[in-house]
Parts: sequence; C-alpha cells; structure tokens
Amino acid sequence: MQIIPSEKFTSRDEASLVAFLKHCQDAARQYEFPHIASIAIETGFIDPLAIMESIRDDGTPLWYVERPTDEFALSCGESVAYEEFSGPHRFSKARTFVDDVFSRTIATGDLASGGAGPTFAVAATFEENGEKNHQHPAALSV
Repeated sequence: MQIIPSEKFTSRDEASLVAFLKHCQDAARQYEFPHIASIAIETGFIDPLAIMESIRDDGTPLWYVERPTDEFALSCGESVAYEEFSGPHRFSKARTFVDDVFSRTIATGDLASGGAGPTFAVAATFEENGEKNHQHPAALSV
C-alpha cells in the first residue's frame, strides 16, 4: 500500500482532496488498473451503532467493532472489494486477494491510530466448502 503523509498537503481543503484524488487517478492510468483511494479522518467518539443504522442498506454486509474504554470504534459500510473462497486453499487464496487489494490502495490522512486506513473483515467457517445461500455462509468471505 502506498501511503502519502497528510503533511504533504498544505491543508484539509478541497484543493488538497483534488490533488490526492488526481494522484490516485494518475496511478490507475499509469498501471492501467483501478486503484483504491483511502482517506482516514480521526474524530471524537461517535456511537458506531448509530453510524451503522444511518448507513444500513438491505443486503449489504456491515461490520463494526468498539472498545468504549479505549474510546475506539470502527464502523464499516459497503465493501470496496469483496470475495468468497472455498476449498483447501481458501486461506492462501484470500491472502493473495488481500495483497492484491493493498497493492492497488493509496492511503492518506490520520493513519497513526490503530485500525485507521483500509480494513478487512473476515468471516470463516470450519468447513472447506460452504453453501452460497442465506442459510449457510461461504467457507471464507473477505
């Protein structure tokens, strides 16, 4: 993952946002492959369940974690990248998928705190081959 320190931008304004997104666009053109722009902004404590309720969309997986005693919370809505894996090599295939996504990600912002920046949520079963329906999850979802 390419990280551009937020200090590279003079301020947090529209011009800096456009410059960052232009950099991402130029990288996508240079490598002839889509890239992912990730911008992390640290805030004060916000109730992650309230965020989840405000972004909830039927059929879209949501994910959150909170540690109120540490004043830490993450809420994740729609997936930028999602894949399901099965079979005996599902974990190595998932690792390749994650490595590929990170190789195409350009991040900036408040990345110093734990959990900042791109985040992957993983759901896995003990079965090598899960059924792809609403009653049984995939063997491995990333």
